[in-house]
Amino acid sequence: MAAVIGGAAVLLALIGGGVHLAVGDDGGKEPAAGGASPGPSDTSASDPAGEPTAEPEPTDDPLDEYDGSGESGEPGDSEAPAGPPPADEDDFRGQWQSDEGGQTLTVGATVDSGQMKGRNAVSWVDPGGDGLCIGFGENQSRGFRVAVKCGQGDDEEYLGGTATKSSGGESVSLRWDEGGTDTLDWIG
Repeated sequence: MAAVIGGAAVLLALIGGGVHLAVGDDGGKEPAAGGASPGPSDTSASDPAGEPTAEPEPTDDPLDEYDGSGESGEPGDSEAPAGPPPADEDDFRGQWQSDEGGQTLTVGATVDSGQMKGRNAVSWVDPGGDGLCIGFGENQSRGFRVAVKCGQGDDEEYLGGTATKSSGGESVSLRWDEGGTDTLDWIG
């Protein structure tokens, strides 16, 4: 369930970021009565004198000083998994992530009712490719079967694949129906 909530939070953050970019940031100032707040690139439309308004101070990029070592002392900056992977070879619940590219497979709880009863909620995040994909997965005789939908409208694409655990259960191999395999390590 936490994985489903986490996936939803990521989706909301992406949507919120897009809305923020579209609306712009007025630096917290109230617009003048009867006037519209200027957009990020409009400095003279609301100022009849044509004087530019003060630019907001830039914020520090949180990734500038991160070296990937997990030793910066920041909370939550550990690369250690949140706990051991599920011991049952048929249990894929949790998050699995690639070392290269940041692809992440999140397998949520089993659905208790409805048409998808007995299946797990699944999200696939591929930052350099398919983006955020959502769907379902279920155990089958040859592994954990994953089916996800990526994109919308003309960009809509369906992906299917089969995940199998390594002998120690510390990683999964996700073999895609259209070709290619992603190896993902347990992260929690």
